[in-house]
Amino acid sequence: HVPLPGCVVVRSLTFFEHLTMSMKRYRVTPGRPFSWGDVRPDDRGDVKTEADAFEKTEAHILKLDPLQERLYAEGKRSLLIILQAIDTGGKDGTIRHVMRGINPQGCNVTSFKVPTPYERSHDFLWRIHNEVPAKGMIGIFNRSQYEDVLVTSVHREISRAEEKTRLSEINAFERELVQ
Repeated sequence: HVPLPGCVVVRSLTFFEHLTMSMKRYRVTPGRPFSWGDVRPDDRGDVKTEADAFEKTEAHILKLDPLQERLYAEGKRSLLIILQAIDTGGKDGTIRHVMRGINPQGCNVTSFKVPTPYERSHDFLWRIHNEVPAKGMIGIFNRSQYEDVLVTSVHREISRAEEKTRLSEINAFERELVQ
């Protein structure tokens, strides 16, 4: 079908095209500077009301199960979701609400609390490496690898030099995850 001259062909966007377009502004580009000062904490994206958010969330949740099945069947990639917030910041509620659309057999949730003495006897990223999801699986981290830098530097348990070393190791770890 060829459109008439001067006519515009309009087609509806697929779920992924819409999601990609709406999420582009949140993407951090590797190798480019990033500043939290440029992020608006009250940004709601294209969601205007709570009812709108509920409706969009429900529609996305319905799409999760077939996507999870495909992820598992292909067995080529894994998905790691990292939630970082203060206590009572909504991490557990997000996991319960949003992830209810997936098969729990294909998902592992790991909450990183204060490291145990055994965990402290290893490299600070050891416990993180241990919980990275296998190919075909989904992993959710309740808190992130940055916690071991944030808390220890705030409490002055590590030097500035050690803080920089750990951040560099985290960057290398993250590069390794996406290869």
